[in-house]
Amino acid sequence: MSANALPDLKKIAELIRAGKGDKARTQLVDLLRAQPDNAQAWYLLSFVLDDPQRKQYALMQALKFQPDFERARDRLRSLRGEAPPPPPKPQPVPEAPPPAVTPAFAPTSDLEQELRPQEPEPARKSPLRGVLIGLVVLALLALVWFLGPQLLGGGQGAVATATNAPFRTLPAVWTPTGDGSPEATSTTEAGPVATLQPEAQALLQTIGEQVSQVRGLTPARQVQAVLVQEGAAREQLSAFIPSAETQQDERALRALGLLAQNGSLQDYAINKQLDAYGAAYNAAQSRVYLIGSQLDDALAYAYARTFGRALLSESQSGLFNTTQRCSPFDDACRAAQAMLQGDANLAGEEWLNAHGSAAFDPASLPAPNYARIGSASSDFAVLDARFAAETGLSFVRGLFVEGGWAQVNTAFANPASTTEHILHPDKFAAAEAVLNMQSVDLASALGSGWELQVDGELGEWLTRLVLASGADASTRIPEESAITAAAGWGGDSLQVYWREGDGQVAMVQHWLADDAANGQELHAGVQQYLSLRFGGAPGGLGRGRCWQASGQAACLLVNGAEVVWLLLPDEPELIDAALALFPQIP
Repeated sequence: MSANALPDLKKIAELIRAGKGDKARTQLVDLLRAQPDNAQAWYLLSFVLDDPQRKQYALMQALKFQPDFERARDRLRSLRGEAPPPPPKPQPVPEAPPPAVTPAFAPTSDLEQELRPQEPEPARKSPLRGVLIGLVVLALLALVWFLGPQLLGGGQGAVATATNAPFRTLPAVWTPTGDGSPEATSTTEAGPVATLQPEAQALLQTIGEQVSQVRGLTPARQVQAVLVQEGAAREQLSAFIPSAETQQDERALRALGLLAQNGSLQDYAINKQLDAYGAAYNAAQSRVYLIGSQLDDALAYAYARTFGRALLSESQSGLFNTTQRCSPFDDACRAAQAMLQGDANLAGEEWLNAHGSAAFDPASLPAPNYARIGSASSDFAVLDARFAAETGLSFVRGLFVEGGWAQVNTAFANPASTTEHILHPDKFAAAEAVLNMQSVDLASALGSGWELQVDGELGEWLTRLVLASGADASTRIPEESAITAAAGWGGDSLQVYWREGDGQVAMVQHWLADDAANGQELHAGVQQYLSLRFGGAPGGLGRGRCWQASGQAACLLVNGAEVVWLLLPDEPELIDAALALFPQIP
């Protein structure tokens, strides 16, 4: 939907006043899909929703994007049955500090009870009371000095349990081995995996219970949690996160221009499965791995989101299992990953609004890190991880706004099958299917000595990345142009071959747009990209449709809704044979 076609907030408000809530809700959902940070739209949405929980969610979203939105704050208080805040006093009395042992994620009613100021002491006190207290303190200090190690557990290497430590600094007991064993041992040599103190485990259990309540799902198995040192994270996580066919995929991504010649996909699969705040879920062990040396606010939030994944690993086990090993060129798998990650992130977001914000300021959370493992992640890898986490969240949030978690659960019965569905929820709602297209096998034109590397598809999402997010920034077309070019995607196929003798690559990328007009827009975007990548206008080769540079030839064909990009060694006979595979394109 273009910016000019977006609904107008004033007209939506008029619909609400006229009692046309259903029409207003539809327009607000469309607007929020395009502008998820529109606080006014979230505020208006709270007037056209029936479920009180969803009304409050809409208002919390409005306050998230506009913290000083007092009307939204007042309406939220009213829905919760809270009294308005009292007027400020000229000389306010300082509040008593909260007890040090208050659980960070205690239920709200319990938290309010514990933070209630204590009753004042009687005015009259004995003058000897202070002297007696001082003598008792001195005696206790002498006892601690005399007994020392015995009181703290005795001996060298003893681990002190900080039962009253603040939430942010709850200590971990490091195990000397790297197998993630939950047994706590006292050791002076830190291992890569740590168990958590009972206080921290109790807090995480509370978070899990709260996420379960928010999402309306109950785990069949107990979910454990361990800490993993940052430097050991790759080794620990790679033990249960399978990698893709790295070498073959790297060759294909280089051919498409998405990966530099010295680029690597070594950590691509891990970062896609890793929450951006530092947690990963091992479904086989029912265990969450938290990356860090201590439990802090960011890891608490990461645990909440990852606990959502644990719930989905059971309630959507079939879909969850298929997404554990996605090829970069499997569009349906990428769409399923986005649905699952979006669901888990929305559950975490709801937990943060309802419970986490009582313990810490969400604004204090660090920016999400989509390249936590490894220091040289490509733009492609980062953007692909963001697609699942952020675009998936936007997609699921739209479903939630329309019909709550029941609507989300219904969507999983027929999940999104293309990234086009995730990018355009209206096409998901219409169950728009992939167009049938005649596949062409490039091998028949190549001859012997070639090995198939990839047989898959780009989908709308990777088509957009190829055009606007290549490894070489000088070849990128404007993002808006790439979005327009890819928006009419109807289907595609990709084949990449490799010749071992000289390392040459041959590729055919075949798109089928929704119609001829969309085909022309796609052709224009790809032509602009190839002109930047291979230099200027195409030459005389292939009837003026091929570029030649650095021992390669790139040919671009178009016929109505069909667009074909060939990337071949600069060998005239091979190029002619490949072009002959498309006789329908003049």
